[in-house]
Amino acid sequence: MFFVRRFLREEDGVVTIEWVALGAGVVVLALGIVIALDPAIGAVVVGIADTIGQVSSDLADKAVNG
Repeated sequence: MFFVRRFLREEDGVVTIEWVALGAGVVVLALGIVIALDPAIGAVVVGIADTIGQVSSDLADKAVNG
């Protein structure tokens, strides 16, 4: 009987479930942010790639033409 009372009073399992739910909420929130920002991030990456390509091309032209 003592073990049953102690089991009913313990809160360790409840705390674990709360942390799992909180972790799942953070993951869902992070995925939502990434999905929402995906087009903007893609545009920035394309802009950076274009700039790197232009700088590389300019440096190659300077190396060839002196």
